[in-house]
Amino acid sequence: MIRSELCPVTTADVLSGLKQPLGEMGYSFSLEGNFRRLKRIMAKFDKPVTEHFDPDFTDFTPATAFYLLVRSGDGDVVATNAFRLYQLGGMSLAEFAVVAFARIYSHRSAKRVTLRKKQIRLFEKIREDTIYGGEMFVHPDHRRSGIGNVLAQYGIICAFWYWPSARHMFAFMEKESIHQGFSATTGFTSHYKLGIRWKAPPTQIPHDYWTVYQSLEDTVQMIETLDTEMASV
Repeated sequence: MIRSELCPVTTADVLSGLKQPLGEMGYSFSLEGNFRRLKRIMAKFDKPVTEHFDPDFTDFTPATAFYLLVRSGDGDVVATNAFRLYQLGGMSLAEFAVVAFARIYSHRSAKRVTLRKKQIRLFEKIREDTIYGGEMFVHPDHRRSGIGNVLAQYGIICAFWYWPSARHMFAFMEKESIHQGFSATTGFTSHYKLGIRWKAPPTQIPHDYWTVYQSLEDTVQMIETLDTEMASV
């Protein structure tokens, strides 16, 4: 068994502290794994679940994927965030993406998708277990509550706690979110323009996604910083 590098006591305190203000407003969090249910939830928001988390295109087990739901005091789902583990086994993330991402993005594309063999340097270097984050959504009626930033930080910490073998996390973001500063406020420490290099891009999504990145070490530091901030309140 791999031992987590996250301090269990501090991590538990920080996760509890992140949820507390939202709990006082009536919100609740749950961790779940039925991705067909997530697909139905996203459809109600008129937000198709993305290819990485669509159960029609890829398989999941409790050991490789989970998602978070935030419910209002009325019990309605108002926010989502999902994570999955890619076990690279020594293969670079770039090599993996060229095959796996081309396949999953081709399902909805009007033409076959291919990626360039040469991806961003980050993808070339990563060869350990890696977390992918997606399906980050907050209902417009609840965006002023602060759910987005809390859910993103809560999700990052949960994912590294859930998978102690993981050393990295990445996600794709549209440039508008980058320019609005959302990625920085949620904890991601690095940002890469044209974060996925297409050769024949998919027709159903923007071609200029940024890649945002967070390491295990960054997450440990984030937990310690949040713990210090909470202690001073």
